[in-house]
Amino acid sequence: MNIFWLGHGSFRIEIADQVLLVDPWLRGNPSFDEARFDEAIAGTTQILISHGHGDHSGNAVEIAKATGAPLVGIYDWISWVTEAEGVEGVGFNKGGTVT
Repeated sequence: MNIFWLGHGSFRIEIADQVLLVDPWLRGNPSFDEARFDEAIAGTTQILISHGHGDHSGNAVEIAKATGAPLVGIYDWISWVTEAEGVEGVGFNKGGTVT
């Protein structure tokens, strides 16, 4: 397993054949070198969102559209963003489990 901090609350986790992006706020994040954007999102298989604040979900839709990876997070936010933006998503409630 490899875990890379991408600044603020953003992480890239590589485990087996999965690449997880957690709270991907990359563009405009003062702790992230935007020249590494393509490298940071390469191979993404899921995008995990803790909540909808811009400093946690800022580039989630852009990355989902670029990679085809689904957004995974709280049901209400996922339902809204998938309908508004036409991206794939998996919503669940606090304490829920997603396989």
